[in-house]
Amino acid sequence: MLLPSMAYTQNTEKENEFTMSMQIRPRAEYRNGALTPRDEGVAPTSFINNRARLSMDYKRSDLELKMSAQHVGVWGQDPQIEKNGRFMLNEAWAKLNFGEGFFAQLGRQSLIYDDERISYYQKHIQAIKTAVEHDGVDLMGYLAWSPIDFLSSHKEIRKRYGFVYVDRDFEDLKELKRYPKKSFYWYKKVIASNGEDLSD
Repeated sequence: MLLPSMAYTQNTEKENEFTMSMQIRPRAEYRNGALTPRDEGVAPTSFINNRARLSMDYKRSDLELKMSAQHVGVWGQDPQIEKNGRFMLNEAWAKLNFGEGFFAQLGRQSLIYDDERISYYQKHIQAIKTAVEHDGVDLMGYLAWSPIDFLSSHKEIRKRYGFVYVDRDFEDLKELKRYPKKSFYWYKKVIASNGEDLSD
């Protein structure tokens, strides 16, 4: 669920624009033997993950500032008053434009959380390991689709497949900046362990 942003703009010689936005993204899961078959006598489980993010932006002709913080948790598991440190800084940076395409940017850049992709690959890689160890499948390797976000033949750029986020949409190329997603660092660890460490 995306909530509309609120903006306040004051026109001066250098246009000043301040924007606040809030995002709430709940995700329901039902697990009945995820990664490995469910043990006998163990009941299936269901839960709802939630991510809440608050972002603030300031822009003018030569300067751009951004800060966002977020909380990730499970409904019913976390207290209403948060004390476990899950409310964290997502990004905070300043960008100074010098003109002619030159700029300096300093701070913590955006980190894209894509736990769904990690869960997807965990299940598939575990199934591959089971096929090799249990069924004797002669596996040569595994190809992840795809390393970066790219244009889909039927979903354009709306469906993002990659481990690396590309800042563009179908109509606007923007600056085409690349941001490694959470799955990028997870898959890097999986490769280093030759598929043994699938934890996130």
